[in-house]
Amino acid sequence: YQAGNLTSYNKTETDEFANQKEIKWEGGKYDSRGNLIGYKETTNDIYGNTQAKEWIGASYDTKTNLLNYTEKLTDEYSRVIITKWDAKDEKYDNFNNLLAYEKTEYFANDTTLNDEDILKEGNLTLKSKVKWEGEYYFRGPVNKNDELLKYKEEKTDENGKVEVTNWEVGKIDGNIPAYDSHGDMLEYTKVITSQGEPTLYEHWGKGMSDQEGYETKY
Repeated sequence: YQAGNLTSYNKTETDEFANQKEIKWEGGKYDSRGNLIGYKETTNDIYGNTQAKEWIGASYDTKTNLLNYTEKLTDEYSRVIITKWDAKDEKYDNFNNLLAYEKTEYFANDTTLNDEDILKEGNLTLKSKVKWEGEYYFRGPVNKNDELLKYKEEKTDENGKVEVTNWEVGKIDGNIPAYDSHGDMLEYTKVITSQGEPTLYEHWGKGMSDQEGYETKY
């Protein structure tokens, strides 16, 4: 620990087949308010595979909401994948709900470069990009107000193919969002459109046929 903040640890994880992997987390860095801004994590499994992840350059707003970060992942095949995440327009509502973000993954073309050069745009090839924006249910000024009303997610893959998901919670009596008094969702619809493929429609609800379930249409 340093100034009360965790800087390193080691742990062992075991899966349902008794396979173990060793995880070393180190280099924890924090800003002046105690927000985590960087670390390195190395994972070794029983087959001798190693993955190394570096989380760097994170920043936060005055309410400690995450604004952006960069992640460098070196997998067991020595491929380097760079992830850049950004809270679009620094968008959080008054209840600290995230309203929009962009997440872009790249393959590093030259993995032998130093940490600074490997992150430059000229060395990166798009792997995938996600744009997300959502709205939340406002119950009142003293409530938590974190129940999702709807969201739109746009995914673009490395070939430029775009998939769009529109999700919306159901309505009670045609007006009230379908959440019970405990905040549990009762119903939703989801529509997925993708270039060159049939539209996927999903409708889920606890009240359907007196049991949990969903229907899917193409």
